[in-house]
Amino acid sequence: MGLTRQCSKTGCRRSAVATLTYVYADQTAVLGPLATYAEPHTYDLCGQHAERLTVPRGWDVVRLAFDPSPPAPSSDDLLALDGGKVVADATLHRRAHGPLRLVGRVKWLIDPDYRGAGLGTMLINHFIDTARVNGLKFLNCMLISDLETDAVRVLRELGFREQRLPGYGTDPDGAPHDMSHLVLAL
Repeated sequence: MGLTRQCSKTGCRRSAVATLTYVYADQTAVLGPLATYAEPHTYDLCGQHAERLTVPRGWDVVRLAFDPSPPAPSSDDLLALDGGKVVADATLHRRAHGPLRLVGRVKWLIDPDYRGAGLGTMLINHFIDTARVNGLKFLNCMLISDLETDAVRVLRELGFREQRLPGYGTDPDGAPHDMSHLVLAL
């Protein structure tokens, strides 16, 4: 149930497949399979950056075998289907490093014909469980307050606290809208 992590290299958006750890005392870099959890002082790398890894002169590299293909979708990428039709799509995002590494961000979209049937509640409850298992401390979601009132209501009923940001967002036509930043402490 691992969360998808991106390559640590600046500007790289590819999925990480390996973890790099430096052992400074031994002047050794260890490159191996993607660690189960993101740890401070380690670097997650995509296959391309892992393959091209270089280290300072005089250092050793220990390369452990790992699968260079990106990870398959996990329980953090959910689709709801009705026959062959996608009726809901939800993802749980997490940063691998930095001060927000213990915060998950939920993004979801439900076909209007399938709203009001409890699908959103089921998806979010799954992400709450996933976040707790993975040691996250908070979940958050940004929604357009007046256009996504049902979604805001569902999150509030699940214990998310809402902070309304007046005029923070715009719709495709450029009209301003209030945004709701919803946060759940886990």
